[in-house]
Amino acid sequence: MRAVHPAARRLAAVLAVVLVVAGVVATAVGLVRWLEPLTDLEGGVSVPIQVTASDGVGADLQLLVEMEPYDDVRVGGIPTGGLPHTDSRTYPLGVVTVYAPDASTSEKLLSRADAMLRGIALLVAALALRPVLRAVAADRPFRRHDGRRVQVAALCVVVGGYAAPLLPWLASASVLTRLDDPHGLSATAVHHLEVFVVAALVVLVGAVVSAGTQEPRKVSRA
Repeated sequence: MRAVHPAARRLAAVLAVVLVVAGVVATAVGLVRWLEPLTDLEGGVSVPIQVTASDGVGADLQLLVEMEPYDDVRVGGIPTGGLPHTDSRTYPLGVVTVYAPDASTSEKLLSRADAMLRGIALLVAALALRPVLRAVAADRPFRRHDGRRVQVAALCVVVGGYAAPLLPWLASASVLTRLDDPHGLSATAVHHLEVFVVAALVVLVGAVVSAGTQEPRKVSRA
């Protein structure tokens, strides 16, 4: 491995510590947020909901009208995507937050499970990358398992960036089953596919690291 620039070595040394600290903090914050709905005195839960129709009026105003038949159900957030019409470029209309009473324990835990899973993914990725960053800081050759550690970090990117945001939508689907005729609302999850591009780039870095640990083959002379 070629000599690493001193500035890069110092940055790697700092990141080796900062990422682990950030992972610990994110996990602790995620744990608090995950358990927070269990302390709701009203026994309700807030979940994301897709707005798919508004009957020709502002989606935020129509939701307030459509929710009147449901006791103690509140709507917050501002829908995005433009004015409500059938244009495919603005369909669905956006995502709002719906607060529903009488939530089950599973609905409460799933509604904030994304924060917990993101924190764990960040901590695992930080711990996996720590030896790699310390190798860069010490300007020493990569070891055999450093490439696998980078691949673990790539998996954490997918888990935290793609899988985690899907969990609250499981709670959304459960909440909608308890509402009578939830017109214009859907529990269709938002998929963050760009995360896979980032993960692919991380895997590519892992392949480069693995290649750097391989000894050159000896050519036998005939």
